[in-house]
Amino acid sequence: MLHSSDTLFMGLFNQLPEPRLVIKPNAPDFTIVTVNVAYAVATGYAAQDLAGQSLWKVFGSNTASSNVKEIFEQGLNDVLLHKTEMKLPIFRYDISATSASRLKPRWWQVDISPVNDDNGDIAYLLCTTRNVTIHVEDQMQILRGSQEQAAMLINQQDRDEQIKILQGQLVEATENTEEQVNRRTQNLSDSEYELSRLFAVTPVGLCILKGSQFVIQKANKPMLALWGRKQQDVTGRPLLEVFPELKGQPFPALLEKVVADKKMLTLTAQPILIVQGDGKPVKIFVDFSYDPLFNTAGNVEGVLVTFNDVTESVDAQQILQNRQEELETLNEELNAANEELMRINQELNILNNSKK
Repeated sequence: MLHSSDTLFMGLFNQLPEPRLVIKPNAPDFTIVTVNVAYAVATGYAAQDLAGQSLWKVFGSNTASSNVKEIFEQGLNDVLLHKTEMKLPIFRYDISATSASRLKPRWWQVDISPVNDDNGDIAYLLCTTRNVTIHVEDQMQILRGSQEQAAMLINQQDRDEQIKILQGQLVEATENTEEQVNRRTQNLSDSEYELSRLFAVTPVGLCILKGSQFVIQKANKPMLALWGRKQQDVTGRPLLEVFPELKGQPFPALLEKVVADKKMLTLTAQPILIVQGDGKPVKIFVDFSYDPLFNTAGNVEGVLVTFNDVTESVDAQQILQNRQEELETLNEELNAANEELMRINQELNILNNSKK
């Protein structure tokens, strides 16, 4: 187990380029164990000021989003419950460059990962913090640029009255720019968070394939267990590169059909041969569905794959069917034996009557 007092650990921890903090899994307090140098530089908090403090005593006063604490706490509890990494929605948390300067808007995204001890229990929670302010401000700049182009068009109009009306609309749109960007950013981030939670809690295999080569973007634990692979072995790679054995099977063609038809496809108890991570080919039976994922233009940009391993059920049905067939064969043999006994009895009766 890693300890914050371990000199080697702290040396490596402080060299990490992304801001990180380590938290105890002692809900609901979630006590801060330590932070790295990058976190101190990004936030202005020193490790000695944070160590031993509840996360909620430090975090919250500068938040511009009202529900940040609830989302953060839910994410921490989800990681404890499902023992899997969780990506939180983007949120606003304002900080000042110095103690005397005023707060400046900052946008952040946090990944929470469990750190297990030798017994497989969660010993710590590692929070990786990313400053995404520049990306949010880029979106604002794009909207402002569109409005500046609209202003140039307004100045080319001939009628003063129409110019005044359009300029008034431009002023109103400018005032709403930040609110629009905030809402758009929050909605996108919330959707990503809900998808992350869905992948974490769903007991059947899920994965998302993107593009014409069906690149694996994300897969949950049941799907990785079915594949016999780790997340880093499959993420960002085309499906047929990871599983070349699928080329002779119907699944790639079915994926292409879903993209072309823009319709969901569901099949049950389908046999599939995959080569797992240990190199052994395994034949299993699955219920699966392919759901097309659409972009804002209405085009299919990916496919959500749902797999459920029903091999045990199919094997049980096959055993039952085999036993029924054996029973039918045995009944036929018994019927034939009974008919033979009846024939022999008839012959004996005829023989006895002839002797009389």
